[in-house]
Amino acid sequence: MIPDEEERFRAMKKEERVLRALGQVDDTYVEEAAPGSGARKKKRWNRWIAAAACLCLVAAGAFGAVQLGLIGGNAGAGGGNGNGITYMFYAGPVFPLTAAQEETGITAERSLGYDFSPYRSRTETYTDSEGKTVSYEAYDAKAVVTDEYVLRNESGEEKTMTLLYPFAAGLGSAADVKPVITAGGKPAETAWHIGAYGGTFSAPGSRENGDYSQLNSWEKYRALTEAGYQKTAFDSFPDLSQRVAVYEFRYVSGVEFEAAPALEVRVEYHIDPERTTVLSYGFNSGTYDAETGNCSRGRDMMSPEAPGYGETFYLIALGEDIGEFQMNTFAGGEGSTPFETFAAADGEGKRPADGRGGKTRIKTDAAEAVRYECTLGEILTRAAEQYLDVYEKAVYGEDRKALLYEVNREEFVGLAAEMMEHMRLLPGHQKERNTQGELEDIFSLTREADRVMYLSFEVTVPAGGEIRVAARMVKPASRDYPGGRRNADRNGYDMVTGLGSVLTFAKQTASVSNTDAVEILRQNFGFDLKKGITSVELNLDEPRYFLEVQKKRN
Repeated sequence: MIPDEEERFRAMKKEERVLRALGQVDDTYVEEAAPGSGARKKKRWNRWIAAAACLCLVAAGAFGAVQLGLIGGNAGAGGGNGNGITYMFYAGPVFPLTAAQEETGITAERSLGYDFSPYRSRTETYTDSEGKTVSYEAYDAKAVVTDEYVLRNESGEEKTMTLLYPFAAGLGSAADVKPVITAGGKPAETAWHIGAYGGTFSAPGSRENGDYSQLNSWEKYRALTEAGYQKTAFDSFPDLSQRVAVYEFRYVSGVEFEAAPALEVRVEYHIDPERTTVLSYGFNSGTYDAETGNCSRGRDMMSPEAPGYGETFYLIALGEDIGEFQMNTFAGGEGSTPFETFAAADGEGKRPADGRGGKTRIKTDAAEAVRYECTLGEILTRAAEQYLDVYEKAVYGEDRKALLYEVNREEFVGLAAEMMEHMRLLPGHQKERNTQGELEDIFSLTREADRVMYLSFEVTVPAGGEIRVAARMVKPASRDYPGGRRNADRNGYDMVTGLGSVLTFAKQTASVSNTDAVEILRQNFGFDLKKGITSVELNLDEPRYFLEVQKKRN
């Protein structure tokens, strides 16, 4: 991370690339009111082959760039993290080590250290539009955290334990936020378990389709943990074996973008909201009438240079199938009449009423549609792969270094299905959120959602002996953004002493190092850099400690 202005510029450029990849989002999108065999989950060995696990996501749909974390990462603008300090982005606390189950006779001592060497200035350069080399000061608003433990076995028998190390992150987080674990001085063989989305959505009946709340305070993490959140990281994914009707659309070859750059395919259909849920992928406009059940979806033709050009787009009917639909192609923008070159003749764009079995194909001069049936899991996988592939063409550099690249596509689809279940979109769930099931939104939120993730590993503590365990990670600062606050360069860090842990702690200490480039603004640790107090013992009755620093200015 470089200083705020450069970071903001970089984020804006990323937003521009992604929106260009999708042909942008139609501002005329209208949504009126919302209609009133699962595999074992998330156990993968940490030594994943990165090339086989590369994933990317696209920014599209009604959420837009902010929902993707293109600017801000965490959508918890204004969220607090206790002690009267709030940040526009809250990175989450450092959690303590825990175990899969409580073991008698085991005690733990903990030493947590913050290394602020990333704040030291460095000089970077770039070439401007005139070919001149421009130099600027850069630093990283993050700390290297080392969280060390000594586990002592005070019983008379050897203990083999499954330990869990929790950390706050989203799939869009930088890969270095995932801790590196050592046990007994050697790298631990860890399995990665990804917790479910922990935020909330807008209230039933709300017209705010994208209104959701992230984990933007430590109190929210505490509430999740105390409610048994850890179990979500080890549960099975939702069952996606149910059959669905898929309507697959694409522009036919030979239609030139230059001939009609405003060309749009529009699909009009009817549903009974009590019996049918429609998911969509690849459309960028639409309408919905809650009273009549009349709906439409539109897709603009992309420029041949756009990464998503020529891709398929889908309607997916869960529950009862949709009725007859009319498909037309328009040129000249919203509200225009069908262009004679591209319009279907009367009736030719309708799906036959008896065409529910096998494949049914309809065609206009510019686009065609095929109807078929498959499992929900199969079509979600197809859409997710298309989504990820388009995004991969739109991002580069640091944006490719994310935890997302360490998740296989089957697992990503499972996490997206969890998001759909949370949104009450899957069959058997009463809809409680205003959404029309745009898969771009679901995939985007799956990527950016705040979660708690867990690394599990086994250790054996000999009778009367001890073992040392350490976790090392890079921790981004909780912070504000340019224009959001007067002191946008204040950076927050916090840790919790016992939240979620079943270990019995005998002692905890905290320390700071390489502080020459920072000054402490606020804290409750008790450090005093002027007096050389850089290590303190913590009160185990204090649930949370916080520290706010600022980059020193020369």
